[in-house]
Amino acid sequence: MRTVWIIGGSERTSRVLAEQVQSCVQDRAVVVGVSVDSVMPVWKPDDIIVVSSSLIIGNLADVGITVPQEQLIIGRRTVNPDKLESVVALPPGTNVVFINDTQETTEACVQSLLELGINYVQWHIWYPGLDVFPDNCMIAVVAGEPQLVPAHITEIIDIHVRIFDFGTIAEILQRLQIPYEDITTYSERYLAKIVSLARNLARKSEEAQRLSQHLASVIDSLTHGILVYDEDGRVSVCNEEVRSLLALRATQGVGDTLPQLVRNRELLEFLECSRCTLAKKYEPVWGN
Repeated sequence: MRTVWIIGGSERTSRVLAEQVQSCVQDRAVVVGVSVDSVMPVWKPDDIIVVSSSLIIGNLADVGITVPQEQLIIGRRTVNPDKLESVVALPPGTNVVFINDTQETTEACVQSLLELGINYVQWHIWYPGLDVFPDNCMIAVVAGEPQLVPAHITEIIDIHVRIFDFGTIAEILQRLQIPYEDITTYSERYLAKIVSLARNLARKSEEAQRLSQHLASVIDSLTHGILVYDEDGRVSVCNEEVRSLLALRATQGVGDTLPQLVRNRELLEFLECSRCTLAKKYEPVWGN
């Protein structure tokens, strides 16, 4: 029986990835996980060696170990869709910092989350060695590295170790000459998880849209003009009273800048004044 060696950056990573691969190949191969700092075994010519990332190849080369190219698979990893329930439940607009051990893995994790559709929170990143920690972040998401989280963080969501993506698993199955039908079965299971996640995200999006519509209705019903904008003068809230007072079209407001909306020079100077807060209520006394 052939052996599939999984070489990861830590014992935990190697173990999790080996368990994932073993569940896919079942009894068709023996899967063994080893960390990169372990004593490497003597590989047989028909063994398959899977590294958790391209960085592992460099780590092995540093100690004089070269993996035969014909036996090598460089793994590609993604977040585990089974572990994202708490992340999906985060309210839209929440400031969240993703923390991992290196810049490369941290950015890769956030990119995976964005590709899965979790783009409605404000993602920030931090990793050891980065001097500045993101402001206004009290929630941290980690991929199996909770010990890296600073003490002041109030909530930690651990999505556990990243797993191999579908393409990597399919390549391993093909190298083992596992029948196409069995590869299809695995792909169907994987896609079922993605579909389930997509449905949860769709429900989340619908809830956020309903809340946004409700808030817009409430703001529009106010008798005072409400205008909210950022430090660049970009408007994020503009209710009907402001549109009426500024003689704006229905399509104008959110997304526009103050100079695009305000024709009265004195009012524009007041709104752009650096001493003013980002959100202001202004009782106009000017005419059109």
